[in-house]
Amino acid sequence: QLIRLVELSRQPHVDLAIIPFDASERTHQYHGFAILGDPAADDDVIVLAETVTRGLTFRRPEEVAEYIEHFELLRRAAVSGDELRSCLQALINSASSA
Repeated sequence: QLIRLVELSRQPHVDLAIIPFDASERTHQYHGFAILGDPAADDDVIVLAETVTRGLTFRRPEEVAEYIEHFELLRRAAVSGDELRSCLQALINSASSA
């Protein structure tokens, strides 16, 4: 699967990034979430969040803005492009030698 991620990272329509284990943590990720829509383009942006016990939907602009800010903090710690591929290759190499 790691090799497939390397392949996908080379696709022009795919934006793939990971947060390496040794990244400086800017924020902690408590639960998964998805931002649906673009607040710069429409007013109907929603955030879907999955906690251990239930799914939540956020529509209020101030709540959506908090999730967008949180995503940007995560994105700043992430690597993509050649740096991503180097990181994945190191994981592939360590799995192969184990």
